[in-house]
Order: sequence, then structure tokens, then C-alpha cells
Amino acid sequence: MKALCKRRDISGALGIYDLVKEKNFKIDEVLFNTLLDGLLKANELKLALGIYDEMQAMKVSPSNVTYSILCKTYQKLGQFDKAFAILDEIKSRGIKVGLIVYTCLLQAAVKTKNVSMMITIYEEVKQSGLKCDRVFFNILISGLLFNNEIDAAINILKLTMKLKIKLNMDVYTNLLRRLHDAY
Repeated sequence: MKALCKRRDISGALGIYDLVKEKNFKIDEVLFNTLLDGLLKANELKLALGIYDEMQAMKVSPSNVTYSILCKTYQKLGQFDKAFAILDEIKSRGIKVGLIVYTCLLQAAVKTKNVSMMITIYEEVKQSGLKCDRVFFNILISGLLFNNEIDAAINILKLTMKLKIKLNMDVYTNLLRRLHDAY
């Protein structure tokens, strides 16, 4: 199925999925994630949500990978409220939220220009004991700069320098551009 999804052969992947169901084979979270990710990449978003509903009906527990795919799907559909609601769903299931989900939610916050959500997500990550990675910091700083939160962006930048995390060059370029425009 993975090879079919990679080639964007959705009908082939769905055929295998139907065959597995027909033969009453156990379907695990990895198979669902592969199919969901393939559907997301093929822009078959409504179909992906339908498969997620089937996953829940089969009582297959979603993982952080599942939730990150779901978050990206909702973002592509422009349903940011549903993307943000994923955090509550994960917590209600007693699952520890992973950095991959926080990063997807941070992207949604940036796309909606929701600075308070960006800060909330960052604070939750810190409190959870997870370590922010380069990708997370790139998105956070870029989002803050995009919303003219220059002081907050500089404070986070200082932290990344202290942690010796190398950011993408465009983050530095955007910072210089914002500083130039502000002064």
C-alpha cells in the first residue's frame, strides 16, 4: 500500500484496503496512517476524513502521526477550528501530545495569524518537557515575524542561539527585513 500511495495510485491503495477488510484481516494504525497520508498528498481530503471515521468505527487507536495527518487535512480544507480541536481530543484520550502534532497546530496558528495560539502551543511544548526542534522554531519565529511580533521573535531567536539550533536562512532574512521596516 505504501508504494501505491507514494505513486498517488489511490484507487490501487483503496483496492488493497477493501481487500484487507473483505478478508477480515486485522487493520492497524500503521496501515490507516499510510492510507490517510496518501489521501492527503493526493488531495483526497473528504475521502481521508471518511477513512478516519472508519478507523474510529473499527476502534483502531490513532497515534500522534494519525493526528498530524488529520491536522494537515483540516488545514487544507480551511477547517482550522477542527485542527485546533485535535489537541483536546488527544488529551481526552490520555495520549501524550507529540511534537509532530504541536508543529502541525503551530502551522495552523501561523496560517490563521493567531499569535496567542502560537504562544500557547509554544508554552505547552515547554511545559510538556518536549524539546522544540529546528522545524518548530523556524515556524514559530517566522509566524511571530509575519505578525510583527518582533520582540517575541528576537527572544525566541536568542534561545535558539543559546541552544545552538541553526535556523533556516529565510528566518534571518525575514528578521532583518522586519527590523529594517520597523526602524
